[in-house]
Amino acid sequence: MNLVDKGAYVKASGFGRLDFDPVWAIKQILAINENACVFGSDLPSTRAQRPFLP
Repeated sequence: MNLVDKGAYVKASGFGRLDFDPVWAIKQILAINENACVFGSDLPSTRAQRPFLP
């Protein structure tokens, strides 16, 4: 969070690979700088434990 406070951007993607809920971390990032979180996509992800289902 120190880097976000200094102006760093965070790419938020790959949620299918996480074994935890990322909501807390995203909220912390947005509380520091609402423009710091950049959402991306790695679809179709071959690394995810489950395939993308629209």
